[in-house]
Amino acid sequence: MKGHEGAMCFGIASGRCLTLENPISPRALGLVMEWAMLHKQELMADLELANSNQPPLKIEPLE
Repeated sequence: MKGHEGAMCFGIASGRCLTLENPISPRALGLVMEWAMLHKQELMADLELANSNQPPLKIEPLE
């Protein structure tokens, strides 16, 4: 990504990219990825809601 040296890009099966300017620790990244895998269907449903200009539903945090 031009102008974003060291930035991280996330996309959860959506084809979209969320760019984080400040890197996160490998442990935090692992927790985010674990949570996303556990809640993939909920995330995809929320993406559909957001694309329809509706508010997303609450997704439980990683325990």
